[in-house]
Amino acid sequence: MRRPFAVAILAILHWLEAALLLLLAGLLAWWMRVAAELGGAAIAPPEVPTETLELLNRLSNPSMMGAAVIVFGAVAAVFAAAGVGLWKLRNWARLVTLGLTALRLLLLLPGLLLTLARSDLLGLGVELLFVLVYAWILWYLYQPHVKQAFGAA
Repeated sequence: MRRPFAVAILAILHWLEAALLLLLAGLLAWWMRVAAELGGAAIAPPEVPTETLELLNRLSNPSMMGAAVIVFGAVAAVFAAAGVGLWKLRNWARLVTLGLTALRLLLLLPGLLLTLARSDLLGLGVELLFVLVYAWILWYLYQPHVKQAFGAA
């Protein structure tokens, strides 16, 4: 059976996410090396918000950064494997994508609630857009013709 176009798009998006996560892991590893060379103090690029600088200072702890690099690398591997599985129409990849998408929806809830509390309409619009996209992905992957393409009953 032919690969549905939206499944191909999802596979490519998984590969892009994996590449971005690997890039982030590489940047964190670089940041860890720079912080170690500076004696553990995080360097501050100009015009960095205070919250970001505090986060970077907390992350300059070598064990935290090392754990973050490992986690980002592992999640990138999951996205890359799921992308390959979607491309090859493997049902396990459809199930992994369903799980990742459901997890993303759950992780969006705190941000959505904070955005509502701050009355940030632009942020609320962006959060709702992500909710709609993830809900559509869940709905789409449960469609009979998509399940049939993956060989699921």
